Amino acid sequence: MKLKQDIRLTENFSVNEYLTDNDSEELSVEHFINIQNLTYKLQLLRNIVGRIDITPNGGGYRGGDYNKRIGGTQNPPSHHTKGFAADIKFDFRGWTRSSMTKLLQALGFTNVNFYWNAQRSGWVWLHVDIGDTWNKQQFNYRDMDAITKKEIKV
Repeated sequence: MKLKQDIRLTENFSVNEYLTDNDSEELSVEHFINIQNLTYKLQLLRNIVGRIDITPNGGGYRGGDYNKRIGGTQNPPSHHTKGFAADIKFDFRGWTRSSMTKLLQALGFTNVNFYWNAQRSGWVWLHVDIGDTWNKQQFNYRDMDAITKKEIKV
């Protein structure tokens, strides 16, 4: 679902980084605006932590059918389906869950999932979003197993 012309959203992010050819759904204007708002916050994060990569094949925007095919949440619908979420990787060394949680909250993210490796010694990726919070609090975070994608206690 790549756009014909890649659109630079910030100094380090373009819209096609959020899209995958595996998804045939068109990107609406509303979802494009949501991606712009998300990208602004990701750029602020990048300015602090260095290079950030959006995970391929569904780590950014997902149409509803594609989200279902890859096992994304359905009820409530994934924030990925509205352009509110990204799954990201960067150099996590030197960051604790506490310090990263505080930083993400200060930057205006509303939810984060920390996806942990099998040994629970570090994160494999983070899900960050700017959508409604999962439990009506200002900010939420959860620890998730990167393989099973189920919530865990760390």
